[in-house]
Amino acid sequence: MDSYKDMRTTTQGKFGGLGIVIEMDRKGRILVKKPMPDTPAIRAGLKAKDHIVRINNESTINMTLQEAVDRLRGEVGAPVDVYVDRANTPAAKKFTIVRDFIRPPAIDPPPRVLTVPAAAGQPAAKIGYFRVLSFSANTESDLSRALAFFDREKVKGIIMDLRGNPGGLYDQAQKVADAFIESGVIVSMVGVGGAQRKDEHATRNGDSKVPLAVLVSQNSASASEIVAGAIKNLDRGVVIGETTFGKGSVQMLFDIPSPVPFGNKPEDDKLGSS
Repeated sequence: MDSYKDMRTTTQGKFGGLGIVIEMDRKGRILVKKPMPDTPAIRAGLKAKDHIVRINNESTINMTLQEAVDRLRGEVGAPVDVYVDRANTPAAKKFTIVRDFIRPPAIDPPPRVLTVPAAAGQPAAKIGYFRVLSFSANTESDLSRALAFFDREKVKGIIMDLRGNPGGLYDQAQKVADAFIESGVIVSMVGVGGAQRKDEHATRNGDSKVPLAVLVSQNSASASEIVAGAIKNLDRGVVIGETTFGKGSVQMLFDIPSPVPFGNKPEDDKLGSS
């Protein structure tokens, strides 16, 4: 049940929380890596490098990163007390923060333009760069904004960084690839023994026509491999990096009613099946 909830939270693109990215340092301390713009955390005054020492009445000593995330997230509108140690501050400071809907960006850091210096006989060129963290419900819309930005900047090429991308929603991978590919089969799903074959074709004639390079690593998996594979197989661009993870399966997630109630909300009474 917990794994299903975690998967649903990750892929739906929003959740109830504070709007901070946290990390664990070598001493096992829970630190604020960065607060997200326009979120309850940044409005309350949390800062990067704040050491979270307590969440409500529970110390974070020996708390895992996932346990801290679970305690910071919760119902929209519900408050949570966060106590932090901050450099040059004599005592832990208490922040009472009301949770709100948090929409983590699928593309982070924000897309930017790199300038390639002029070579012999060639002028300087602008290259667009963006990194896709995962394929959630927000990925296509974030990509559309990135491509519009690159179009305004008149870039001569684009770098799509999929290094370390663990995957996500199948339909979002299809739509990302479709934004670059003019025609052809983006991905094929084939059942056991070759049955139930389904080909997903490019339908948008490619939103972007400029040259494309895709960066991958050994931790690029699943949906990111669909995108990189389609770009390579259809000669839309070059794929640069390490051999990817090698996940070739597709799961479909369905909500099914639970025979016994698990919580107070309708979505709590559903089990995952894939």
